[in-house]
Amino acid sequence: MRSPRKAPLSGNSYDFLTLFYQLGHMPLAPGLMQVAVTTGTRFSTYQLQIGVEEMLELPIRIVRAIPIKQVRSPGQESIEGWLAPE
Repeated sequence: MRSPRKAPLSGNSYDFLTLFYQLGHMPLAPGLMQVAVTTGTRFSTYQLQIGVEEMLELPIRIVRAIPIKQVRSPGQESIEGWLAPE
């Protein structure tokens, strides 16, 4: 078992499970954004590409959505999602 480590957190630090929830409460502008993310065992800086708002046609209705994609590092997984401002 590893010894616990400590690191200072900036105001732009989030845990992985609430990252998209937190992004939904921020003013987002198209472009790159960096956020510090912890998984409980790792602490990383994610570079996110915030896209231009678009209309998504879903089975229930059309919604406004903002695409968000993690800039992928070689050999690493990445995340991608859409936030609906409504």
